[in-house]
Amino acid sequence: MKFKIILIFIIFEIISLTYIVIAGEYNGDYLHRNIKNPIYIILIINISIIFLYLLYYFFWQLLDNLCSRIKIKNFNTPNLNILFFILSILYLFFYIRTGVGKPGSENIELTLLDKIIFLPIIISKFNFLIFIYSAANKYKTKLYYLTLIIFLVTEILRGISFPLLIIGILESKTIFNKLRKINPIITITLLILFINLIYNLKYYIRLDDSYQYLNILTTLSMFVGRLSLTSNLSYLIEHIPSISYMIESNFNYSSINEFLEKLTPAPSIFGIHEKVIEFGKLIFYYNFNHLGSATASSVIGIIMILPEQIIAIVIILISSIVFINIITRLLYSSYQQNCVAFIIMFLTLYQGFWGLLANYIYALTFYLFMLLVLKIFGEKNV
Repeated sequence: MKFKIILIFIIFEIISLTYIVIAGEYNGDYLHRNIKNPIYIILIINISIIFLYLLYYFFWQLLDNLCSRIKIKNFNTPNLNILFFILSILYLFFYIRTGVGKPGSENIELTLLDKIIFLPIIISKFNFLIFIYSAANKYKTKLYYLTLIIFLVTEILRGISFPLLIIGILESKTIFNKLRKINPIITITLLILFINLIYNLKYYIRLDDSYQYLNILTTLSMFVGRLSLTSNLSYLIEHIPSISYMIESNFNYSSINEFLEKLTPAPSIFGIHEKVIEFGKLIFYYNFNHLGSATASSVIGIIMILPEQIIAIVIILISSIVFINIITRLLYSSYQQNCVAFIIMFLTLYQGFWGLLANYIYALTFYLFMLLVLKIFGEKNV
């Protein structure tokens, strides 16, 4: 499965390059912006990205093989479907009640009552915990799928779409078995319409009154750009001096602080008392002069613009990868869990959002702690 994931992204990198060369403009986050870099520079960037994708895959496989020599007994996973169904409903009400989680709404203050009512959602980081639950689930009943649907609907209402990708990969076998019964032309048509629908819902929620309908060609171009880095990295390389100057003159960015802030619901234990501005938001600020959203820039983009961050980045990545590979072996269906970890780490490297990795590590640790508690109390079904 891991190689298939990498292969999909490689294919989209090639499609993105083809679009840029033919149209003479970027796609994805910089759709319709004319390219200034020579084509050979963009080609070098594209080849380098593909090489790094393959390097990541082989490095992960090597580490996976080394960790597989450590014999660890898996924790028995009880049926958690009822618990997660309740949590998914609570998560939906949490968003409807507070609006927390919508891009641009990070500064919303929760009331004491909200914190008490929605404590299970907040303390468990449910929107990441559910990926671990899904990967480890051996009781795939109708209640399980209903839980996933409620969660995904909530994420779409938040204007977030990447959980669709992760859940789609985890349930790819079930999805493909269903699609085999449908004519391929109809399947492709429905997929294109689905992409258009999701993008329009996403931007309608994010932009409110300034929203304008996105046609099918536009959303397909945005989709290709979202699953490739060629466009975004090429744009960053064009503007490295000015972006670097803007960040160093106006902001005090730290990869470590961005990572640690998301690693716990109480970042003050790490001495972080003020909101850390994500690197992706700084790039968005450069283009739109406000911090209302974030632009995928990749970890490579962070290093190119702020090379002094490289030591901190290496420390974060190595410690996280080793920790994840050890912990996932304690869980049922460790291969599926390892695939989730592979995807999350890849998306972190790909987008440059440290919150993805930090939230996942926290949720993974919380899930393990939850299993320990259930084992102590001898619960079979929750």
